[in-house]
Amino acid sequence: MKNLKRITLASLVVVSLLFSGCSGSGMTMSLIDMLTSQLGISSTQALGGAGALLTVAENTLSPEDFKKVTDLVPGASSYLSIAKTVGGATSAMNSLSSVAPVFENLDMEPSMVDKFVPVLTNYAGVAGGSDVGSLLSNVLK
Repeated sequence: MKNLKRITLASLVVVSLLFSGCSGSGMTMSLIDMLTSQLGISSTQALGGAGALLTVAENTLSPEDFKKVTDLVPGASSYLSIAKTVGGATSAMNSLSSVAPVFENLDMEPSMVDKFVPVLTNYAGVAGGSDVGSLLSNVLK
């Protein structure tokens, strides 16, 4: 029941984001579209999973390097918020192994983490160049 409430809340946040224009840019929609189509997941799961991985980056990278990454993902703060609100992401997450419980709270198998990483890092590399893609890749090993 707790997960159902979290997912319902996240669904409302996703709808709100889509209609508010916060994530209406082509880049954000492309990332979510890529995750949902390639991995067969919902938008809420895509946003929360990406947010969980971004939480690891936020907790590991310098503020300057993290800003380079989030500048490529319009609405990144919303991803982080969904990961915290729905998935239970915390400031203690600093490795890929710490992401598994968040994915479980989003009703995804922990093995999905390994499928998210290449989509997100490829996206960052294309959007921001190899330097930014490498920053994210190195953190999400």
